[in-house]
Amino acid sequence: MGPQDPKDVTRDTARDLSGLVGELAALKADATHWLTDPEYATLRHRLEAAHAAAEAALVEARRRVRLDEDRGESRGGRIANGFGVLDRGYAKAGRLMC
Repeated sequence: MGPQDPKDVTRDTARDLSGLVGELAALKADATHWLTDPEYATLRHRLEAAHAAAEAALVEARRRVRLDEDRGESRGGRIANGFGVLDRGYAKAGRLMC
């Protein structure tokens, strides 16, 4: 499989995250309803944290989809990455190469 268009990957990611957020919400609801003993508090807390993290990732993915669509319209279909490129040599140090 060849390289994919970042717009397509972003859109697919947003779609997949949407399903994941729904599944985590259902799991969280079941755990809250059925696992009421204090010994399950850690599990409930981690489900809450996972749900919140997935929701945050979904919001960001949807934002990127909107930005990609806006840039595609204003730049004739070309997407520019305004955040720079992560260089593999600096990946461990977490430095962004612009």
